[in-house]
Amino acid sequence: MGMGFVFALAYFREWFDSTVRTAEEVYRSIPTALLGSVPHFRAPSPVELQSQQATGISPALWYYHRPGSAEAEAYRTVRTTLFASTKNSGDKVLHFSSPEPGDGKSTTISNLAIAIAQSGKKVLLIDADLRRPTIDTLFGMRPEVGLSEVLRRDIHWENAVQSSRIDGLSILTSGRAPANPAELLSLATLPQLLREVRTEYDYILIDSPPMLAVSDPCILAPHTDGLVLVVRLQKNKRASLDRTRALIDTHGVHLCGFIANDLSNESGDDPALNYGAYYQDSRTPADLPAMPAAAVAPSSESRTLSTSAARGYEALRDRYANVPRRK
Repeated sequence: MGMGFVFALAYFREWFDSTVRTAEEVYRSIPTALLGSVPHFRAPSPVELQSQQATGISPALWYYHRPGSAEAEAYRTVRTTLFASTKNSGDKVLHFSSPEPGDGKSTTISNLAIAIAQSGKKVLLIDADLRRPTIDTLFGMRPEVGLSEVLRRDIHWENAVQSSRIDGLSILTSGRAPANPAELLSLATLPQLLREVRTEYDYILIDSPPMLAVSDPCILAPHTDGLVLVVRLQKNKRASLDRTRALIDTHGVHLCGFIANDLSNESGDDPALNYGAYYQDSRTPADLPAMPAAAVAPSSESRTLSTSAARGYEALRDRYANVPRRK
């Protein structure tokens, strides 16, 4: 009876749990293209954390610190899919959002901006989350002057844009937190700003607040080419995705696709996560173990086997030299 009670409890818990665990479940609620899946980030070691913090760039930007990792390869996949989807449409001004806070949209857009910039594109990353800005902390930028000052016409956008450590990537932080973020984004200076930066950059990526929290993403949507939705697996509920889809349909937002964030090996949703050893080793040559001398210089036995194999090959070649080839 005790075992039956435990199994019944687990069954009903699974039945009533509406958490999305795979990209297929996300697609059922929001039928749009899957741009890619980002695996769960492992915690950096103390040595890695110390070296990463010394650069001023957050350890969350794995594409910058460990470009040979599986996490960085996931962002390359998203970049490739994004290039293919925007090649014919010409979309270049994209804003990123998520259903709820804590879904990892700022980390996702920052790593993707680095990936696009390192492919040779000229990228501008704009932090339009005027309520809880994160981009300045991730890249170690000055937060005093940014989008808020540009929208109020206190400074021109060219003087507010900051250069990053990554070639080709420029950043416009959020600036000082305004008292009325939604009204500030509704000013006519925002579409004017986006028209001007469109001619200067190949891609403009905008980090916006969560869709279910505030109305800011719906205010930005008419002035951008499309929305990229970041969904965190094992966290977002189906009800949240349904409300997000209702907002997208109501406001006529063009949805470019979604990114499945925080994918785990247990879900089995992405076979690429099973090939971690295929990615290049990101260790430096000094960290690699020394190769034994036996592996460098072949033994006398191996040399004998190689000589015998060569003689056997020559014998077979002479034997079949005069045999006509089948047409």
